[in-house]
Amino acid sequence: MTRSPSPVQASLENNSSTGGNHPSQKSFGERKRARIQSQGGIKSRDSAWDRDWIRRISKELDCKKVDSGGIKSEDPNAYNYIPDKETWNALFRAYHATVDPNNELMSATEYKNSWRVPIEVKFHRPEGRGVYAKEFIPKGTRVWSSTTRNTATFLSPQDRRKFIQYLMKDPKTRHLACDVRMWVDVMRLQNTTNFVICETFDEAVLLNTVWDEETDGDVNIEPQSISLSADNPDRDENDCFGNDHFVAIRDIQAGEQFRIDY
Repeated sequence: MTRSPSPVQASLENNSSTGGNHPSQKSFGERKRARIQSQGGIKSRDSAWDRDWIRRISKELDCKKVDSGGIKSEDPNAYNYIPDKETWNALFRAYHATVDPNNELMSATEYKNSWRVPIEVKFHRPEGRGVYAKEFIPKGTRVWSSTTRNTATFLSPQDRRKFIQYLMKDPKTRHLACDVRMWVDVMRLQNTTNFVICETFDEAVLLNTVWDEETDGDVNIEPQSISLSADNPDRDENDCFGNDHFVAIRDIQAGEQFRIDY
């Protein structure tokens, strides 16, 4: 009896162009499609969020400090730190050590600046950290791009658990586990019923939205997708970060916080 391909397999086969290439000659896009085909995605959105396990980890790590907006203190492990290049590179190392040693799901191995404009990360009460423009930005300017491939893909909750537990084992990165617990999104693989977990390792995860009528400012950037043939030639519908750019939807003044509608 011939088995019908799974939804994930069908989606990948319809969009693959691997031909007879030797594995070592495959592009990143081809390797990623093959990995997704072999491992599959996550069956439900609820399973992807893995809320019960995340709650247990939050309690173990005392993540209330993060949830309250980052309490400043003299403790270097308190959640008042501003992530820097070494912060992001620590996440890259943890991801490739635990989930993607062969660079099949994330081609980048270290942080590269994804911002097209000068930015600054600062504290803002009560939200905590936020991303600010350092100069005037005209409407229509592309401010951030995913083409540096700073976004990690997790094909199972278990993979993401391994990643977080790896961070927790090292005293130098343990405090990052609370942050990555929140710096996450769940996206559906197109043409399937399965999901993947996505996590970006750069300042884009610190973007705030307009929480209520008391929030200063308004939404001033929005996602915008690019085509397969544009800046990111390996992109396909199974790319973890489908919205590849953030664009200014009005003029943004120097010193103004970037805000996006989640």
